[in-house]
Amino acid sequence: MDMSPSFKAAVRQALGNRLSLQIAFILCGISTALDGVRRRVQSTWHDYDRKKCKKMRYVFHWNSEKLTEEDRWYLNRYLGLSNGLKVAYELKEAFSQWFNEAKENGQGSILQTTKFITRVLSKSRTSQFTRV
Repeated sequence: MDMSPSFKAAVRQALGNRLSLQIAFILCGISTALDGVRRRVQSTWHDYDRKKCKKMRYVFHWNSEKLTEEDRWYLNRYLGLSNGLKVAYELKEAFSQWFNEAKENGQGSILQTTKFITRVLSKSRTSQFTRV
């Protein structure tokens, strides 16, 4: 886990001083929430898709750039079966993108990093993520 000063400063500025959790807990929470949505929606699918999705669950958590063509096919298939799962995955990807940009931007671009996390948080508040 990268706990660089610029990353922590961007989180603190975006979320305020009331943030008492470490970023590791935020990432863990995002992963747990995505997995919860996946389990909930896959339980309504046909046996084949339900079992295959459980076996392929790593495709939702790995860096999308590292997925094989076959992995991407399964990811797109399962995201296409559930809008809620698609929204949850998109939020995870948005946070991952912010995390990577925060590391690259460094201390000098804290405003840019803060704007990005504000957009991600706004998207998560307006999504159907928690109601799907």
